[in-house]
Amino acid sequence: MIARILIGIFLLSGLSVPDQSLRLVPTFHCLGIYWSPATGASTISCHVNYRREGDANWRVAQDLWFDDRQIDGRPQEYRGSIVNLAPGMTYEVQLWLQDDRRTEVLTAGTTWSENFPIQETIYVPSSHLSLTVTESGTPTGYALYTCSLDKKTIIDVQNREDVCVYLPEGMHHVILRGLILRGAARHAIRLSDHCHDIVIEECDISQWGNADSTGYGTNLQAAISAPFRANSIERIIVQRNDIHHPRGDANSWGEPRANPDGDPFHPQGPYGLVFYDTNGNHVIRFNRFYTDEEHYFCDILGAGSNISHQGFPNKDTDIYGNSFANCWDDAIEAEGANENVRIWDNEINHVYHPIGAVVTSVGPLYIWRNVVGQSRKFGHLRDSDDYGRGEFIKCGGVYADGVWYGDGRIYAYHNTIVQPLGTGRLPLGCEGAFIAEGKSLYNAVSRNNIFTNSKLDSYTFRDNPQDDAHCGRNDFDYDLYTGRIKETCPNVMYEKNGIALTSNDQIVFNPADPAGPYALMPGSPGHDAGVLLPNFNDVFTGAAPDMGAVESEIDTAVEGCDGHASLPARLYQNSPNPFNTQTKILFLLNAEADVCLTLYDICGRRIRELTKGRLGSGHHVVVWDGENQQGEPAPSGLYVCQLALDGYGESRKLVLIR
Repeated sequence: MIARILIGIFLLSGLSVPDQSLRLVPTFHCLGIYWSPATGASTISCHVNYRREGDANWRVAQDLWFDDRQIDGRPQEYRGSIVNLAPGMTYEVQLWLQDDRRTEVLTAGTTWSENFPIQETIYVPSSHLSLTVTESGTPTGYALYTCSLDKKTIIDVQNREDVCVYLPEGMHHVILRGLILRGAARHAIRLSDHCHDIVIEECDISQWGNADSTGYGTNLQAAISAPFRANSIERIIVQRNDIHHPRGDANSWGEPRANPDGDPFHPQGPYGLVFYDTNGNHVIRFNRFYTDEEHYFCDILGAGSNISHQGFPNKDTDIYGNSFANCWDDAIEAEGANENVRIWDNEINHVYHPIGAVVTSVGPLYIWRNVVGQSRKFGHLRDSDDYGRGEFIKCGGVYADGVWYGDGRIYAYHNTIVQPLGTGRLPLGCEGAFIAEGKSLYNAVSRNNIFTNSKLDSYTFRDNPQDDAHCGRNDFDYDLYTGRIKETCPNVMYEKNGIALTSNDQIVFNPADPAGPYALMPGSPGHDAGVLLPNFNDVFTGAAPDMGAVESEIDTAVEGCDGHASLPARLYQNSPNPFNTQTKILFLLNAEADVCLTLYDICGRRIRELTKGRLGSGHHVVVWDGENQQGEPAPSGLYVCQLALDGYGESRKLVLIR
């Protein structure tokens, strides 16, 4: 699994010197970079170019960050990642310093291949007994444990065995594929220390763990588990699994239980994956983590040692393409070092904090293109306005035993906080994006995010510097946001170039967009309004990248060639459609005009006049709350929305479902 890494060092003077400080650490789609040149400094930029081997043209990646703190034995070094690479490919990488000599190095690294060679296949029969893995493979051939081609393998230990699958110490180059694992009394899959290069894929894992004396699920029992501080475990790949419905249930923040180690209201219970202080370089991708109201997770991915220089996932790890749902604390508890940790393209819903990052002590941590839906803190309350909400990124540094754990760089790019509508006054999404409650957040950067807030009078950004000397140590800018910014320091202003909205309704997603339901509607704030971020949004449609997690595939410049530019107006499809309580209707006026926007039922009877009067040119958004002209709820059914102006008309069909 360790990729071939070729290193050659070349100074512009032509002198070739070995530099053992330069390292590349690969995964399938990324290369982590570590470099300690003699002339490195926080005032000298380190630029990165890369190209696939054989290509003529170089591409630009994000500059590396220089960390001068020498934390926990680490050298002063430039550190960062190249992302969005192809698996199994060799890339040339050029690093150069913007110093007097333009110090330059050239190296090459190969990303992991997605094709795992098989040395031996062990067909696993169904059983009520746990399976112990006894065969390791080699880098040139894995030992594959799987079901026979014509049968399902179900290992259901019926709560009589602690685990379904056990990997003893030192097992390596093993694949567990296509197994159905149920009924473990503690953990479904248990790894021992010194296990490495393990692939867990296409398995269905459920009904693990038990309740403790409180009746809630025992804390830290997990579908996939490793021992406490097994710091020689590395390169574990968890992909394309369904991990769901633990046997126990976690308590929410409003449901107390005995907790000798701390807050009795803090959630405890089953996890999806628990790794303490492993050596990292893991990949967790394309999995579904979900459950029901009676069997919630505590955290889904996580463990402990959060206030440390290790923690989970520690370093050189990718978490992407997963769906996470139903936990009372963090969906992804990325807390500890977060050294070249990358989290992207995940969908997160029905959790308290989507991402925990208390602390990020080393960094950099990259968080981009994630979509976040409902947030809920309390399970014992039924009024959605009283649920409580979490922050998108729980963040900040803290002191422990006289040591400051914080200051690791965090990058947050192109994420979207969605605000689904509930039965109450408030929407159901997160309250806050970067909120350091009771802590101090430093060294965080945000760009091109859609940070809506469930409460428009609450803080979306709050970093809490310790004193005036620590002001201005974050860089929040170019985001589309609602809510407030805590301007703790008088001379610091965040979001100087951001787009502040007064209502979440001003953001319109287009569920009909080929890119997906969270692409922005043309004309919505944030569409074609993002800034360029090398290596993170190189490919985009239109005049500029869109803000948010999903880049629209609708090019407004091309739309103007199909006849719309010559028309006085355009009425877009409403969003969402079908809808239950509210829908947004977007229309474009190419010039100032007298406008009437009216709803009719399928029989042609007028239901409601939404807008009438003179409006300026540009895009306009109207919200229909499902009520008729008399303020009464309209019945379920098909409706027609008609836009009329100066002899021109356009209509769209809407579906209301009660």
